[in-house]
Amino acid sequence: MQRFVTRLSDFTDEQYEAAFSRMEPAKQQRVLRLRRADDRRRTVAADALARTHIAAFCGISPDKVTLAVGAHGKPYAVGLAVEFCLSHSDDMVVCAVSDRPVGVDVERVRPVDLKIARRLFTRKEQEILLDGDLSPERFCLCEDAAMLTRFYRFWTAKEAYFKRLGVGMGDWHPISVADCPDITLTYEDIGEYILAFCE
Repeated sequence: MQRFVTRLSDFTDEQYEAAFSRMEPAKQQRVLRLRRADDRRRTVAADALARTHIAAFCGISPDKVTLAVGAHGKPYAVGLAVEFCLSHSDDMVVCAVSDRPVGVDVERVRPVDLKIARRLFTRKEQEILLDGDLSPERFCLCEDAAMLTRFYRFWTAKEAYFKRLGVGMGDWHPISVADCPDITLTYEDIGEYILAFCE
C-alpha cells in the first residue's frame, strides 16, 4: 500500500482550477452544490491526490483516470486494476493506493463526547478506552490526551476498516477492530491528526 498526505493549506488556487477541470462533469456539479468553500476545496484536493497517485501507480497520465462511485459511496477507478481510498479532516487530505482493497481515515484530535463510544464501540473497545471502568459517568465529554488518542485510534481504525470493505457505518458496532485477525492496521500521528490505514 502506498500512502499520500497533503495539506489543504498547500493547495493553491491554480492547482484547484486545474484539478477541478480534470473532474468528471457529474462530480464537478456535486462540488458546485457544496455550500462551504472549504468543502469544495477539500473535495477537489482529494480528487487531485487520488488521480495523481492512481495514475503513477498504473503508469498512465492523470488525464486517463476516470473516477466513479459504487455501492455505499465507495469510489473506484474505472477500468483500472487499482484500489484506493480517500479521507480528509480539516486541513489534512489522505489517499491510499494498492493492488488490493485498502481503507484509510484521518481525524483531527479534539475533545469528544464519549457517549458515541457507547453506541459504536464494542464492549472490549470501551474497556480499553476507559481502562475497564464502564460506569455511565465515564461516557462524557473527554479532553484527556491519552484517552483521546485511544478514542481516535479506534474511530479511525473502524472507519478505515469499513471503507476497505466498502460498507456503511451501520455495520460498525458488532465488529471489534481490537481483535480482527484478517486485517493489518497501521497508524500514523501527524501533529494533531491521527491516521489509520487498513489492508
